[in-house]
Amino acid sequence: MNTIKFECEVITPMFLAGADGTTPELRPPSIKGMLRFWWRAMQSFNRIEELHKAEANIFGGADDEIGRSKFRLKVDQDDLICTENPKHSLNKLGDGTKFLYYSAIMLNQRPYFEPKSHFTINVLYSQLTNQVIDSILQSMWLTSFLGALGTRSRRGAGNFWITEIDNLPATPLTFDTSKIDNEVELKTFFMNNLAHMTASKIPGKYSTLKGGKLFILKKKSSWDDALESLGIIYKTFRDVSRPDVTRTPNFGIPVSHRNGKPLFTAGITIKGKTEKLKRRTSPLIFRVIKTSSQKYFPILFHLGGDFLPPNYEIMNKFGKERKPPSTAIIDEFIKKLPKSKVGLPL
Repeated sequence: MNTIKFECEVITPMFLAGADGTTPELRPPSIKGMLRFWWRAMQSFNRIEELHKAEANIFGGADDEIGRSKFRLKVDQDDLICTENPKHSLNKLGDGTKFLYYSAIMLNQRPYFEPKSHFTINVLYSQLTNQVIDSILQSMWLTSFLGALGTRSRRGAGNFWITEIDNLPATPLTFDTSKIDNEVELKTFFMNNLAHMTASKIPGKYSTLKGGKLFILKKKSSWDDALESLGIIYKTFRDVSRPDVTRTPNFGIPVSHRNGKPLFTAGITIKGKTEKLKRRTSPLIFRVIKTSSQKYFPILFHLGGDFLPPNYEIMNKFGKERKPPSTAIIDEFIKKLPKSKVGLPL
């Protein structure tokens, strides 16, 4: 049995729950779910059925012909530190970060794994083709640099970085960021690595790297300062745009009232019957990249691909006030980012 060992450090609060729904626990299915998502984001299949079949051939599926995953994950989490007083700790955060973490802070004050605590991801396999190994490593790279784990993972929570790798197979990818000092160097790091993972064309039916846009802001000396610098811009924009009820759902649906009841969603009407989507995750990812003990870069990634399935519209809970999806309001928000930002279109 071969093992690739990824030593990881938590960057931002990681809100995860185990079997009882409350006690924080980092479980292999959470990590594998992220690996699956980022593997899909690299692809360029025209048909969803082909995408799912290719995905199952690596990660496993319910089909008897495909069977189990080609690899197994084991997580060592003895060094993960769970906060004992989440309300006290999180209330010290800035208004922008509190806005990003809204449901985790305001609604249920969830416990979390603390920044600077550690865990290990072990990838175990027997015999794999080079192509499958490449897919696993690429998915892990994307999860660690653009993805996150747990609740509010697209709003700056659950960020982590890989500090050391044992038994890394030959790969053109670079995981080491220790020599990166500024935004331009970080852009070059992303550009060189993503060149090995970005599909040649833009598929329209799911979230993709291709067609995405990455924005890097000036580094800060702590994760909370870095995330706050992005979060306060987002909060200010959302406060101003709140009356624009038919466009704000483009940031993610459902748009819910404080009591948790949905106000806006998306759906399609066929033969007089409206079918609604329960959830569509935001195409915007807020992230903090750590390159050393005192260098934290705020980044924003706008995923490529269509936000909604073909012919679906944004609508209120009664099926009224319908509008087609549009990136216009997201583009307006991005224009509010500092002029000093460094951009990378994919």
